[in-house]
Amino acid sequence: MGLAARAVGLGTLTLCGCTALFDGNLASDTEVPPLSPYDGEAVEPGHASAELDGPFDAGSESPLEEAEHAQPDATSDAPFEGGRGTCASNLLTPVMATASSATAPNVAGYAIDGLLTTRWESVDGVDPQWLIVDFGALAFVDEVDVLWEAACASDYTLDVSMDGMTWMTIPNGTVTGNTQAANMPGDPPTPPTDWSAAVVSKNLHAVGRYLRVDGTTRCTVYGYSIWEMRAYGDDDIACTP
Repeated sequence: MGLAARAVGLGTLTLCGCTALFDGNLASDTEVPPLSPYDGEAVEPGHASAELDGPFDAGSESPLEEAEHAQPDATSDAPFEGGRGTCASNLLTPVMATASSATAPNVAGYAIDGLLTTRWESVDGVDPQWLIVDFGALAFVDEVDVLWEAACASDYTLDVSMDGMTWMTIPNGTVTGNTQAANMPGDPPTPPTDWSAAVVSKNLHAVGRYLRVDGTTRCTVYGYSIWEMRAYGDDDIACTP
């Protein structure tokens, strides 16, 4: 048959919602073998493809459904490979710190530089004052330790934010009546040598990119000053607390 005559004989046939070309030589749709819903191979009714280990009961779960239901439960406490297990308590690494004010040379970044000999210091006599750390990405935060200088906060809150604009006070993140500081008043102040005098807040169970220490009441007539602060949690925000 010539090319022109062959083209005249072409038509269309609709199978399983798809349109395919046919040339008129198919006697009827009863000759079309049933297709496996999995791999497209012709199989006998009631049987899956041989690649799926033979027949299965139509009333039971298909192998694909069984595999889906076998996925780990995100609410389970048991850790599993690939994440979303029990939240870790790792030291989180902030990438930046900012503050409501600073008294030179004691800028905000000194509160997260890993050194106990440097500190952030706000202006004197003004409430509130705050220090914000940016983790660079969302993080699960479960513990915050603040190593206050003698110019500590008597009352403060720990707040989180997704965008640095809208803030939420963390449950268990409100501190009142604090008098704990890492050093006695003095000029210059004596730096701490360890974290033993830190004010520790645990079981916070918060998620955010930004963490704020928001001082509302001062311990002294001066300002607010933090030798160092640190947070513990998990970079996987889908983890289970």
